Amino acid sequence: MNPFANVPLIRPGVAFLRALLRTGLSGARMTYNAGVLRRHWKTLVAVLGGNFLYFGVLYSYLPPEAQHRRNELDWGLVLDFWICLAIYGLMAFPFRRKP
Repeated sequence: MNPFANVPLIRPGVAFLRALLRTGLSGARMTYNAGVLRRHWKTLVAVLGGNFLYFGVLYSYLPPEAQHRRNELDWGLVLDFWICLAIYGLMAFPFRRKP
């Protein structure tokens, strides 16, 4: 017998949204560390900037082997990831804290 048979299965995001609707913004009780938010913003900017650079600027100049094909793991995807990683690494320099 399954003890969780009557427990509804919902995703964590849905549970959070339901709690947010029930309690309002003040009752959500979610606190974020400023460093975590800064890292998320840097990651978002690096991914969007890297994808814009790869697909918007470089894609038409790349050889066919380096162009990403949809739903495939290929060299184009590796190159896109590398560009995003390089942008993320370059963004770390201005945000370094001095000891």
